[in-house]
Amino acid sequence: MFSDEQIEMSRHTAIEMSRELHKTAQPLTVLQGVLELALQKAHTVEDYRQYCERAIAELQRVGESFNQVRKLLRSGFKGARI
Repeated sequence: MFSDEQIEMSRHTAIEMSRELHKTAQPLTVLQGVLELALQKAHTVEDYRQYCERAIAELQRVGESFNQVRKLLRSGFKGARI
């Protein structure tokens, strides 16, 4: 069986993971909007460059959120290779 401390740590980890996953959805929504705008009509090369730069920035936010989830998992499940 699990101790009360382990259960509480698991619950805390799950709550924090939920928050991080929610934060991951936000840049994905922005990324979708940026790409949809880029496809709506013809743009200049500079416009497309700005769309790409914004898309890259949003993907970096997604990566950061997933790294946070990995850290949370590691802290909640010490000894596991995640």
